[in-house]
Amino acid sequence: MRRRTVTNPIQLGSICRTIIIVGSLALVALCYVGIKHQMQALGNYQKNLERELDDVRTRNQIVSAHIAELTSTASLRRQMDAGRFTLIQISDRQIVRIGPDSDLLLADPAPSGPLLPVVNEMARF
Repeated sequence: MRRRTVTNPIQLGSICRTIIIVGSLALVALCYVGIKHQMQALGNYQKNLERELDDVRTRNQIVSAHIAELTSTASLRRQMDAGRFTLIQISDRQIVRIGPDSDLLLADPAPSGPLLPVVNEMARF
């Protein structure tokens, strides 16, 4: 009598399903780690940009304060007293008024008066 050897058949469907599930979970885990790494890198980049922006704002405020200091009346008077620049009087003939002042033009329409009309001949078509 021959005894029959019991063989356990390999359940290929179950093994494939397990491999696919484990592979999918591994892929999802790798994507998760990659996205977390990218978020960390972008967060560090954003912090650096914010730090740089704060530095630029601080420097801008310092420069604005320096400009305000240099253009103050007292500073300009000190520079003028030191001889760095001088003031000259502007004569009436050097003043240009934009837009007609109807009272003055009606009072003296001739160009010999204190106000001379200014016309841009290039702008006329």
